[in-house]
Amino acid sequence: MDHSGHFYVDVEVLNISLQQGLARMRMDMSTYCYNTSTKEMDYLNWRLNLTGAPYRFSETANLFTVVGCRTLAYIGDEDNVGRYMSGCVSKCRRGDVRTLTDGSCSGIGCCQTAIPKGLQYYEVWFAEGFNTSRIYNTSRCSYAALLEASEFKFSKSYATSSAFYDAYSGQPPLIVDWAIRNGTCDEARNKPESYACVSSSSECFNSYNGQG
Repeated sequence: MDHSGHFYVDVEVLNISLQQGLARMRMDMSTYCYNTSTKEMDYLNWRLNLTGAPYRFSETANLFTVVGCRTLAYIGDEDNVGRYMSGCVSKCRRGDVRTLTDGSCSGIGCCQTAIPKGLQYYEVWFAEGFNTSRIYNTSRCSYAALLEASEFKFSKSYATSSAFYDAYSGQPPLIVDWAIRNGTCDEARNKPESYACVSSSSECFNSYNGQG
């Protein structure tokens, strides 16, 4: 089933797979860039709240991905007060971009880290102590996004230009697990008035990522 062009809140739903119980969404990339006019850092920090929806961010299909030459970006359910917070550091040592390697996302110009199961809300923010004010001629912007890991392959140009942002038009895809979130299969079967698997051709499977 393809729901391309449909939106959940202001996030575009690219497609839904009934068999796999997942959906692909297009989510904004967070940016932290040196402004040569104001001589200050400009940032766009994004968040996505799926609380109350049938979705959970897939911890198997997504990776929090950070690109830049002097970057520390965080991902968490709430800045400093939530139950979950992690981060990723990406650097080009002494600004030497010759150490960048296509396809390698291990901390030099690119960093990736996993998220926990069950996450329904996340926000992204940058550590202000890591910025591009001194290296803007080499690397003006830093980027961070939760994105579909299989769709990403690091290119050296990502850390030194807008190529990473441009490759996704600023909105890389991420994967969400979805389910009917009104209890387990056994509990749902005992509520015939709301049981979703009414067809003889349908089957009920318990969600592995949150109840449902």
